[in-house]
Amino acid sequence: MKKTILALATLSTFALAMPQNAMATPKGKTLQVVSPKMDATKTIFQNLAQTADCSKFTQALEATGLNTLLQGSDNYTVFAPNNEAFAALAPGTLASWLQPENKEKLVAILKTHIVEGKLDLAKFSSMLKEGGGMTETRMLNGQVLRLSSKGEFIAVKVNAGHGGLVISKATPQKNGIIYIVNRVLQPE
Repeated sequence: MKKTILALATLSTFALAMPQNAMATPKGKTLQVVSPKMDATKTIFQNLAQTADCSKFTQALEATGLNTLLQGSDNYTVFAPNNEAFAALAPGTLASWLQPENKEKLVAILKTHIVEGKLDLAKFSSMLKEGGGMTETRMLNGQVLRLSSKGEFIAVKVNAGHGGLVISKATPQKNGIIYIVNRVLQPE
């Protein structure tokens, strides 16, 4: 599978980097980049459910019932953590979140990955240009998502908490856009 990365050619325009399997992060670490095959005529959840590298995120969406939200006709932008992002959590974290008594916490975490409306490349470019290379948007749980350019990557961070990098191009869906991220974003 060809792999590409969302890249920032300048602060005002996006471009796709040359297809590569891995790129160096701003801190010099190697990062696998992804380009999942998705069908633009399907919903966000339908495509996530068919993307093996997002199976943990899909499992969590189903456990909370948020999968129905992402199968509807309203438009959303989803920053979907890949399975590697879940593997980077402390052992047992996802299993704990999936317990019925932790459903409310898991819903809050998942809503930290969802923005109402479509944030495609043109919208991102405009937002970053207006913000001098940085911008903010509100997630479904009310948390602020900060986006900034980090070399060839777009960094995402929730409030003052932990952040990650967008490691895929924008993938259009019937009801929105999916970006794959390398970290599970957690609300404060």
